[in-house]
Amino acid sequence: MKAILFVVLIATAFAWESYAPGQGPFDHMTNQEFADRYLMHSDEIPNAAPPAANIDEFSQTFGFNSTFDWRNSSLSHCVGEIRNQGKCGSCWAHATTEMMSDRYCIETEGKYSETFAPQYMVDCANSTWQAEGCDGADTQTSIKWIAEYGLRTEDCYPYFSGDTETNGTCFESICPSGMYVVQYNIDHESVNLHYNYSNVEMAQDIKEHGPIYLSMVVFSDFKAYKGGVYAPLEYEVLGTHAIKCLGWGWDEGLQTYYWVCANSWTTSWGEEGFFRIAFNAHIGYLGGSARHGTSQISNPFISI
Repeated sequence: MKAILFVVLIATAFAWESYAPGQGPFDHMTNQEFADRYLMHSDEIPNAAPPAANIDEFSQTFGFNSTFDWRNSSLSHCVGEIRNQGKCGSCWAHATTEMMSDRYCIETEGKYSETFAPQYMVDCANSTWQAEGCDGADTQTSIKWIAEYGLRTEDCYPYFSGDTETNGTCFESICPSGMYVVQYNIDHESVNLHYNYSNVEMAQDIKEHGPIYLSMVVFSDFKAYKGGVYAPLEYEVLGTHAIKCLGWGWDEGLQTYYWVCANSWTTSWGEEGFFRIAFNAHIGYLGGSARHGTSQISNPFISI
């Protein structure tokens, strides 16, 4: 039994690599400082485990060793650039708005592209919606907030909380920049909440409609992730985190599937801001997506 356990740990250790000491973008922070600035509270982790990784079911649905990544599709330009949430626990706002930005472009077959504003959510989604600005939020409630109040663009509502470390004042009637407000709406009926869904169901949503957002438990070694298929080697829980996932792949060495995800910690972290994480590695216990808007004009998201 000990020999088998040793082999498993070695295989896991070689699945991903971390930054050398002193080279990682967060090495200057203690774990507590990192958690306070970049993560959400660990007490929000539900008791339920992430979706079980049924390899056979996944292979039967998508084909053995299947891979999918929106960056490798004909609509690759719809995948937004890696953002920087800065010193603010606004990952929830970044993950949901980045997902909607990508889906907006995909829904219009690449004809329209906008970067939706996380600052609008940070400022305007309040405690009634279980949102606390830079102190995190309930991600599944936040997507319902978007369905109720819509989205603004980054041009209208630029992000600044990463520098100030706090939320600003909510501007409902006019853009802080002085621009005329254009509200982008989504259909209430298109909101799809994932709570312990199977990996198959989440992958189908990704492939058919675009990226989804997922919540994950963050362990202490994740902040030093540099590349490869991540699975925790240290189990000190620092908090929770919301990210955008845009595909999946198969790792032959580990004999497991993994999610392909985008983080909001700049391109200096991970695989130029992206990362791969093994199925069932404490990711996906909460998630969601939403699709088209309700307007009848040519641009299906826009409502003035």
